[in-house]
Amino acid sequence: QSHHYIGKNTLHDEWVPTPDNIKKSLYTSESVWDRNTFCSMLVGNCEADSVKVRSEIYNEVSKNIEPVLGRGLAFGERYEGNKIGLLNKFRFNLCYENSVHEGYVSEKLFDAKFAGCVPLYYGDPVYSAIDFNKNCFLNRLDYSNNTDYIAEIKKLHSDKEYFIAKCNEPLFTED
Repeated sequence: QSHHYIGKNTLHDEWVPTPDNIKKSLYTSESVWDRNTFCSMLVGNCEADSVKVRSEIYNEVSKNIEPVLGRGLAFGERYEGNKIGLLNKFRFNLCYENSVHEGYVSEKLFDAKFAGCVPLYYGDPVYSAIDFNKNCFLNRLDYSNNTDYIAEIKKLHSDKEYFIAKCNEPLFTED
């Protein structure tokens, strides 16, 4: 939980991802649909390979759907606010792992979903589907190219019923 607390920017108690809090939804799918901001991307890792993949999708989504709000060192600033407090203003969060390798799944899916966003993920397709309900997010690695991935995001962004269904999917499956 320590990455959620930076300086004076602490989370409201209900925004702290405790075992009790993750069992209840803080947002209705309708309220997420009604958010007037499209998508965010927070990137603190500035390694060349990581930034290349992330900047490519950031630019393509911004160009082909709507502008994405970028925050973090990769966007020329250190983000000092609380992550959940920022994410809960957006419908979507582009949450790309720092690197993709078998078994590596970080907090990114969890944080996006916990903030009510539909996660637009890039990470190990096997373990992310084992650890999380793969019906609640889109994983770029499940698509053959960015064009197909962006088409799916566009569909999700414009089709309220599809969005609500995706948003209603829980982060974890029963098993």
